[in-house]
Amino acid sequence: MKDRILQFLIRIGRKCKPLTYPVMVVVVAFLTVYHVLRNLLTKARHHKLKAGVVCGLALFALVGTLLVLPSLADEMEGEPQTETVSEEELEPTMTPEVTVKPIETEIPDTPEPEAEPEEPEESQEPQDEVKEDDEPLATATPEMASGSEAGDVETAKEPPMEEETKKTPKRVKEAAPPVQLERPSCSVVERPVGPFTYPLDSIIKVKIQATPPEGAGLEYQWYVSRSPSGIGERLEGHGAQTSTYSIQKGIGAGDYYYYCVVKSVDNDVYNLDSKEVRSDDIVVSIAKGQPDVDDFDLSTIKDEYYYTGKAIDPSIVSSKEGMGDAYIVVMDGSTEIRPKAESDAPYAIYLHISEGDNYEKRTINLGRTITIKRYPTPTKPYTIDGKKGKLVDGKQWYTTDVKIVPKSGFTISATGTDFQEALTYSVDGTNQGPLHIYLKNIQFGGITEAITVTEKINIDKTNPVGTVTYGNSFDNTGHESGEAFYNHDVIFNLSAEDATSGLAGSWYVFSPKALTDSQLKTANWKTWAEGDTVDMKEDGSCILYAKMEDKAGNVGYTATDRVTIDLSMPIIQCGGKTLGDEKSYIADKKKIVVSDSHLIKVTVRRNSNVVLTKSGDDIVDNATSFQLERPDGIMEDVTFEITAEDAAGNEKITRVTLKNPILDVEAADMDFGSGDDALIYGYEAVEAKSVVMTNKADGQPVAADSLELELAEGTDSNFEVVDGNKVRPKQGLHAGSYTEVVRIYYNGEAESTTTCKCSVTVDKANMLVSYAGQKDVGYHTLPDLTGTIEYAQADFKNGDTKEVFASDPDFVAPKLYYQSEDSSL
Repeated sequence: MKDRILQFLIRIGRKCKPLTYPVMVVVVAFLTVYHVLRNLLTKARHHKLKAGVVCGLALFALVGTLLVLPSLADEMEGEPQTETVSEEELEPTMTPEVTVKPIETEIPDTPEPEAEPEEPEESQEPQDEVKEDDEPLATATPEMASGSEAGDVETAKEPPMEEETKKTPKRVKEAAPPVQLERPSCSVVERPVGPFTYPLDSIIKVKIQATPPEGAGLEYQWYVSRSPSGIGERLEGHGAQTSTYSIQKGIGAGDYYYYCVVKSVDNDVYNLDSKEVRSDDIVVSIAKGQPDVDDFDLSTIKDEYYYTGKAIDPSIVSSKEGMGDAYIVVMDGSTEIRPKAESDAPYAIYLHISEGDNYEKRTINLGRTITIKRYPTPTKPYTIDGKKGKLVDGKQWYTTDVKIVPKSGFTISATGTDFQEALTYSVDGTNQGPLHIYLKNIQFGGITEAITVTEKINIDKTNPVGTVTYGNSFDNTGHESGEAFYNHDVIFNLSAEDATSGLAGSWYVFSPKALTDSQLKTANWKTWAEGDTVDMKEDGSCILYAKMEDKAGNVGYTATDRVTIDLSMPIIQCGGKTLGDEKSYIADKKKIVVSDSHLIKVTVRRNSNVVLTKSGDDIVDNATSFQLERPDGIMEDVTFEITAEDAAGNEKITRVTLKNPILDVEAADMDFGSGDDALIYGYEAVEAKSVVMTNKADGQPVAADSLELELAEGTDSNFEVVDGNKVRPKQGLHAGSYTEVVRIYYNGEAESTTTCKCSVTVDKANMLVSYAGQKDVGYHTLPDLTGTIEYAQADFKNGDTKEVFASDPDFVAPKLYYQSEDSSL
């Protein structure tokens, strides 16, 4: 392959003169790279480094030349490949038309320059030499290289050629493919003989024997596993890469499985390392050692201990690696127990060692005793904390939670376990509390003997309860939640009780308003003996409070809703006068007013049919009003039954009869001007008229007591009442027709009423207003035609305003005149 490349490059140089020297550079660079690559694959490391540098330089030259060649070829395109010399320039011996060619010389393989001599133990590769007279030689020198392949070996050199037609290619002998070495034989030749016990007193050696194939070497690697045929941990040092491995003395107890992995190796480049061979497992078992007293620090064990309820457990440690936990025990027969007995007698103690990683379990008699004693009981070991109530029959009552508090520096327990800051009792009851308590010193943890508790705890935190009964039952103090009404005397009963200490007494008080907690404590209470009743007889409204106290001193309150006694009937009035059971009027309608401090409902019936009901929102400020009215078309008398009810149950019934006034008198209608007699807009004051009534029975006149305008209904009327019994239209009415219904009161005490109608017509005054455009338009103006004209919004019609007139610079003030007058005015 190398020779073919060289021949191709030389052929290019011969055919293209300008490329001759660049091709020579490529040839030299190619041979240099070829030999450097061979050295990289076959030489020692320091030679490889040097060869790498040379290879880099050669590659740079080769790449540069290849980049130049295309450029030169482009420049030569279209030019002849030979140079022609003219006859005048030829030497006498030369023939014209001869093509001059450069002399071609084959560049021999350049050996890699040596910067320093190779080490004597490494064989040097013979360098290839190219001679014109000799045939190329095929050589191959094997080298040792684990896991590597042999490089190509140059076997022939091409002799120099005078001309292209005389060259004969030479065949290069190819190198043989690399061969993998056979596996070595392997066997265990040295197994350790036990038994071994932790800690080891000497180094243990394991060894194998391996035989490689002829001419090859061996590589060893030892491993250790904790299971048979397992994947082990790679070992380092102590012969881990030799046939013999030394197990060090620091290894812990247990079973270990050692094995060695071996393979054949050779430095010949034609031979590859063999596959690995694993030896049989070499089992090394190291038994756990026996603990000894000297292996532990026992300085923490004391001769005396306080009983704490927990095991006596001084800290006992060992410096031995892999030692189990150690603690002291005492023997109960053959049973080991942790020392925490309540007796203060001496106990023989033993050292118990549990099994560890490197040491066995063992119990050792220490040959000494310890004493466990109770902590001394302090003086005044406890106090009882709680709010004391009353002392009754030798029982001290508490009205709050009660705590048994230990002396400072101690905690307390009723059982000898589960010590707390205090024992708390919160349930109502008698004779509570423990018979004995135990105290535990916080600093030392010592527990005292049982301490007798002489006091008994009696707790009553619950207030007594009561219920007041008076038709309904009430047991609350939240007011005002409701109100009860009665129209008779009220009798109150009290039912009170206390479940724990019992009831000591009861009291009551009437209050017109709801009382606060502080007011309840300072109220003027009266004794309410058991079984007695309390009465309320007079009109009025109040709340009854009751107070109960139990023997422990707890106080409870109860109360009624607001109780109201109302013995008064509702009041029914007409015209400001209170009506009795019956009342008659000659009238077509009457206004009725009903009132009561606790009015709840008013019902009106006619012929037993309900025609009107007032209740709820209809009642304002404890009163309501309505109007009785005769139906149209009925000539006979009409009777209404009015029933008024209050919350206490009082009921007032009044019957009111309305007689037809048309059958009694005749009232004439009044006409203040109509038709040709109509008033003209802007009239002067009209004289008031009296109503005219005639008794139909005898034709005699009937005088009116008072008049009332009905259609006005609280708004401004077009008529007005004068002197109480006269009526007239108001001044300033605009043009139009007006009517009004006048109610006439007569007959004095009889309070009879009837109605008549009054009417008036106002005609528009004929007036002209002159504008700047001399257009005459009729307008309403102020009523007083003789006065000065003034402008007001109501004086203008058709959308005109005072501002509209005033804004016109040609405006001429209007002149008022009757149409019959001279228009020149």
